[in-house]
Amino acid sequence: MASISKLAKLEAYAQTGRFPEMLAACQQILATDGVDAITLLDIGVLLFNFGFFSKAGECYTRARNLAPDDPRPLANLANLAREAGDHAESRRIYAALQERLPDHPVLRRNALVSLEYDPQAPDVDRLSQARAWGDWAIARAGGPRPRPPFRSTDKRPLRLGYVSADLCQHTVGLFLKDVLQAHDPELVTVFTYGAGTVHDWVTETIRARPDFAMSPMLMTLLWSNKSARTRSISWSTSPATPPDRASPPLPIVPPQYRSVGSATSPPPDCRSWMPS
Repeated sequence: MASISKLAKLEAYAQTGRFPEMLAACQQILATDGVDAITLLDIGVLLFNFGFFSKAGECYTRARNLAPDDPRPLANLANLAREAGDHAESRRIYAALQERLPDHPVLRRNALVSLEYDPQAPDVDRLSQARAWGDWAIARAGGPRPRPPFRSTDKRPLRLGYVSADLCQHTVGLFLKDVLQAHDPELVTVFTYGAGTVHDWVTETIRARPDFAMSPMLMTLLWSNKSARTRSISWSTSPATPPDRASPPLPIVPPQYRSVGSATSPPPDCRSWMPS
């Protein structure tokens, strides 16, 4: 395995745009006798992240040959095929991986998300695969659960919570900051939760709202206020939903495709995660 210092040096070259030095240092490590699969994967991911797809593919293929039972080289090859526009190959690899590891959460998630990049994937296939993912996730969570009782909301504004790990200068944050401003406070009481690591002007704009909450305040806040709906907004693969969302069972609409079926509600319309 390459030393941490060598990998850090490669990362430093890449981050500063010194790509000839990065490629030369990568080649020096790859030419070493006894290079292992982990090192090949680490270097492959670095090359992939900075657009050197062919060289990344060579690393993943070598790693697969060294560790044929490890799903990571194949998963990386599937992601590489997707980013290169070879969606048929990406689907083929993920289908083979899921046949071997049907309950692997990352493989299932990546296979599902990859459909969003495939222009040839019909909407009906995306929806059916999303519902299958939802059924699988519900089963892993212990099966469907009844929704908690709610008091009548006729005499008070709708209470709406937004959950995301991307409340920053990201597609989600830029979109959500304007949505929050558009809510009529006489009709909607808004609660906002975020736990991302990036803080910028968008983060500060959203944090300045009196309804912003940080973990572990969120569950107490939402449960005590009987929020009618919590919307988890995330167009990345990072989990934005609080880990303790199932205890007590809240009617949270989880991120991305999880909205097609949660453990506390039947599958709604696939677009229902979009803020209204």
